[in-house]
Amino acid sequence: MVFDRVRVPAAALIGRANEGWPVIERMLDRGAALLCAQMLGAARRDAEMAFDYARMREAFGQPIGAFQAIQHMCADMIIWIDGGELLTYEALWRMDQGLPHRVEVSQAKSFCNEKCLASARSAQIIHGGIGFMMELDLHLWYRRIAAWGMRLGTTYEHRARIAAALIDEPGLVVLGQPVPVVPPAGEALPDRRVA
Repeated sequence: MVFDRVRVPAAALIGRANEGWPVIERMLDRGAALLCAQMLGAARRDAEMAFDYARMREAFGQPIGAFQAIQHMCADMIIWIDGGELLTYEALWRMDQGLPHRVEVSQAKSFCNEKCLASARSAQIIHGGIGFMMELDLHLWYRRIAAWGMRLGTTYEHRARIAAALIDEPGLVVLGQPVPVVPPAGEALPDRRVA
């Protein structure tokens, strides 16, 4: 939404004029990180249901979890969920410590948007047709993850934010290191070149 030339009476202002965006931005980042945690909880529940089903359901005289294709899907699901948790916890920790966290929030949200949905899809595949029955909650978590993935920034919006932080910031960017801060006028950036 863009407000251009909107007049607001002084009595209707909450706080000082032109100082609202930083507050909103912090809240959006907090919301995105917490939404990641919610998506991960739903994805983990879907995965647990799929693992239980793979242990119980038999085909060709053995549990379907004994088949390598199902084992690979289960391993991928847990790797995606654990990876998303690591990114989300990092973003939340940085927020709690008062450290810069925009890139970490975007990393977590873009990863969770894709991998939580992929995990829910794999759970559907493991269950087969029963995964789409209304009596089983699997479809419910899938639909919630899909909807949450579109809230507070899509994968592409968060990737654009990461790219902007990596490309548009002055100085050398070293992966695994914080994005350099623009120095005060007249000062030079520290040399970060690897020898």
